[in-house]
Amino acid sequence: MQHDIGINLNDLQSLAKQNPKYASLLGELAGIDQIIKNTINDTITEIADPNVYYVKTELLNRCYNLYLYNSERNATVGYAWLFSDFLSKCQNKMIQSDVDIITKRMINEFNKPKISESKINWIF
Repeated sequence: MQHDIGINLNDLQSLAKQNPKYASLLGELAGIDQIIKNTINDTITEIADPNVYYVKTELLNRCYNLYLYNSERNATVGYAWLFSDFLSKCQNKMIQSDVDIITKRMINEFNKPKISESKINWIF
């Protein structure tokens, strides 16, 4: 059985310091990440109070994770894309509409009466 050899996204920042090709990749991912955050903020502003929500994104293992924290509920909702799916959606210019839909779903999660304050509430 052959396993794909890839880079651990957790190591991307240190790899970028050692190799210019990884620095370029890191820069491109940072640009995509900013577009994602702008889309999230636009969606939140359209349907909710943007002062209540905080956005965090991260590359972790083989996933691009999105977290939305609601300060009124003291809770966090999370969503994860497999990184290969995330890149495919970016390449096909589908990521912004996907992020818009997911952000709305995340905001709806905060309306549920039983939402955990101690752990991330993942949506699928």
